[in-house]
Amino acid sequence: MNRIADIELLSFFNDPDLDTPQEEYEKQKEKAGLYYDEEKGKWAFNDPSDTKKKTETNKTETKTEKKKEEKKQEKKTQEKKKTDFEEIFREHEKVIKDNDFETAIVLDNKGDIIFSKKGKKSSVSFNAEELEKIKGNSFTHNHPRGTSFSLPDIQLASTYRVVEARACGKKVHLLDETRRIRVE
Repeated sequence: MNRIADIELLSFFNDPDLDTPQEEYEKQKEKAGLYYDEEKGKWAFNDPSDTKKKTETNKTETKTEKKKEEKKQEKKTQEKKKTDFEEIFREHEKVIKDNDFETAIVLDNKGDIIFSKKGKKSSVSFNAEELEKIKGNSFTHNHPRGTSFSLPDIQLASTYRVVEARACGKKVHLLDETRRIRVE
């Protein structure tokens, strides 16, 4: 091999204009799948099916990793939304928890207030239009006496497929999509 202007050349012709730079030669070998098999002591070509299998395996692994990362991101997003939603509820509950009459607040899935309504000492009544607005959304309301859910609360949540129902007072009582009551 000759060295001309710091470029390594593979010398066939001893002519810099005709000889190929080593770097270019290596690229050409790689592209063609040519390699030197040490065990056999001769030049050989990569099996194209092996390359194809490796490529397919790499693609599958990449897709799997990508799906895992997407799921991880989705879970983080859901947890953040849940946390944000929880904070929104708590802010509204701070305002109504000590009222001596019931107040209901209905929120959409973004945490925006659809409507709020003041009730009596131990109940809030809804008209047909308001009940339609409750469907598939979330609501919180206060219980001045600090009790858990009443039968009408549970019936409302069930009938109108409420995502989350809450009753606040000294403690917060939750009824979520699992239909289990939790106390915080």
